[in-house]
Amino acid sequence: MLRRFLWAGMILSLSACATVPVPPQAPQTPVQTAPQPAPISGTVLKDAPIAQPSPIPPSIPRVTAPPPPSKLPPEVEIIETPKWYAHLAHWKDSDQALKSFQRSCASFAKAKMSKLLNPQQPQYGRYVDWMP
Repeated sequence: MLRRFLWAGMILSLSACATVPVPPQAPQTPVQTAPQPAPISGTVLKDAPIAQPSPIPPSIPRVTAPPPPSKLPPEVEIIETPKWYAHLAHWKDSDQALKSFQRSCASFAKAKMSKLLNPQQPQYGRYVDWMP
């Protein structure tokens, strides 16, 4: 039964290919080229006006907007110079910061220098990139 179905499908598809009409083709017209002008020989324009350049427009001054006002309250101190760790607030009061820093140094000492700091975030680089 399956063979008959396959044969019938094959015969129908082949007969469909044989009965498809060929689409009409556009008539082929030869391409005509434009006639070439005759070369001008010996003609000189003696009294032709000389072209003058147009005036250059004056430069437009660049106008910029003033910077937006700061959203920080005026009493906030902005420090632009580096300070030592000892000058940071609560650095001497807390032993946790020093312990955390020492743990990070120990992990750097154990790690392979060619290994990524965080494989999920390769933009942070390798251990060797952070060494002095």
